[in-house]
Amino acid sequence: MIRHFIAVAGAAVISTGAMASVYTSDAAFTAAAGATPLMLQSFESAPGGTATSLVFSNVTFKCTGTTYCPGFFGQSTFLQTDGRYSVFFATPDTATFTFSSAITTFGVDVIGLGDIGATTFSVNDGTGPQALQTNYSAPAATVTFAGLINSAGFTTVTFSGTQRNDGIFFDRLRFGGSVGPAVPEPVTWALMLVGFGAVGTAMRRRPTTAIRYA
Repeated sequence: MIRHFIAVAGAAVISTGAMASVYTSDAAFTAAAGATPLMLQSFESAPGGTATSLVFSNVTFKCTGTTYCPGFFGQSTFLQTDGRYSVFFATPDTATFTFSSAITTFGVDVIGLGDIGATTFSVNDGTGPQALQTNYSAPAATVTFAGLINSAGFTTVTFSGTQRNDGIFFDRLRFGGSVGPAVPEPVTWALMLVGFGAVGTAMRRRPTTAIRYA
């Protein structure tokens, strides 16, 4: 009984992650990030990794799927916004940025989105996919932006799109922000108090065993 109520209280804390705020405007993202210290990754160094996973300093870029991974995936000099190189993949496969420690803020330039045809382009930091662009199409090499901020912290950012054959390039990645101790929301406090109260009641009602001395 005691273990059961402790598990309920713990689950309430784990399940309180909030959806991220997403941005398609670099200016709006920068304003929202404020004074948050951000690192810059322009993919200029030679990455380690495998045919479907590129390892850079503090971040890994991975392609998941069977349509174009690993054939159309990697580091490129074709389209970029900062320096000589970018990284790329193609939908309907997905691309995931994984960070070595939790961050709160993520922003990246997106190049070539929707130049094959209309697509719905989504991002997911682990709290659920959110559409950045819906039925979006644009001329080749058009630069757009994808950003998200979630004070709860995250370690992965996954991009997906609905248009087959859409080659998408990323450059000028900015990320960072410290993740502080989790502060339970009011509903969480209520659930925890109920759980701990039940634990106390169970302990008070536990029968005692008389001790006999020889």
